Amino acid sequence: MNITPEYIKALVMIDLKKNETKVLLYILSETWLAERDHVQLSQVDIAAGANIYIAKVTETLSMLAAHRIIDWDEKVTLITPLPEKEWTKKFSQPKEVGEREFDVFDYWNKQDIVKHKDIAKYHPHIKAALRKYSIGDIRKAIENYNTILKSDEYRWDYKWPLDQFLVRGLDRFMDINNPFENFRIKKGAEEKSIYKEL
Repeated sequence: MNITPEYIKALVMIDLKKNETKVLLYILSETWLAERDHVQLSQVDIAAGANIYIAKVTETLSMLAAHRIIDWDEKVTLITPLPEKEWTKKFSQPKEVGEREFDVFDYWNKQDIVKHKDIAKYHPHIKAALRKYSIGDIRKAIENYNTILKSDEYRWDYKWPLDQFLVRGLDRFMDINNPFENFRIKKGAEEKSIYKEL
């Protein structure tokens, strides 16, 4: 597969962020420029090769996968860039939104955190989250986030829209990660969240 002018023009239309662009260029250098269809890369490899913080690697790969520019199997860290004819066609066509995606979208809006009118922008992120977690897990994480955000007992100041929550906050607010302990304000201390905004 070659990187053509059409491929570059299509990427411009997607409006990738800085880290997404850097990681994609690194992936392309390790795959197509090296005459390979796919590559197995660790987070350390990607952080070093793309010159980004290792804490940003998973989020960045998730965003590229949500845009459908790459296929990414997180378990085996296998990455496959998709030809632009495939992902631009998919990106430009109306997305089929299933019942499960609507369930997550509606549940988010009911929490009255940041309300959204149209699911289209958020659909790829919801779909990616549902590949990894059950609806129940996602709903519980949203509920935990809402409780912590709106309570004086906890310290959390970042009010995300749904897409950012799914990429940056979903794991943090899962029950398994003890969000109510992690973000509780300790008596006699004006402590910030143990997580710093990256």
